[in-house]
Amino acid sequence: MLHVKIKNLDLIVTHLSPFSWKYRLGEARQIVEYVKNNRLDSCIIMGDLNAYSPLDAIWLETQSVLKTNLMKWDQEHPQYGNMNGGRFDYRVLSTFLAAGFDDCIGRYVFPEIRRASYPAATLYNWKWETPGWLVFPNVLIISCCLTL
Repeated sequence: MLHVKIKNLDLIVTHLSPFSWKYRLGEARQIVEYVKNNRLDSCIIMGDLNAYSPLDAIWLETQSVLKTNLMKWDQEHPQYGNMNGGRFDYRVLSTFLAAGFDDCIGRYVFPEIRRASYPAATLYNWKWETPGWLVFPNVLIISCCLTL
């Protein structure tokens, strides 16, 4: 995590674990604690969070090939885990939302496929429904005081 203050704006740039929803959730909680402990009222968190937004759930739950790919990878790498009991995990971004941040990409970028970025997971020989199909969302979340 990198924290930079420019005038009255705090910027947090991070890259959360690409391998484990449990580890990502811990990282998200640490960032939220950092924001609270340092009273960062005008804060933007950005970076590769490797996490799904609950705002994408309706679209994401229909992506059977992605789900199959993630479950296969998790079975082949039991020390990690991107699926939570065979389900997409939304708790990482929900942690930020519950702390008063807003998922401005999830609220304002449509269609949902345009919210995604090209993952390193293509190196895992996954099969794709469509060439160039994208997986993990790029995320920009902002504190509630900046959304008013």
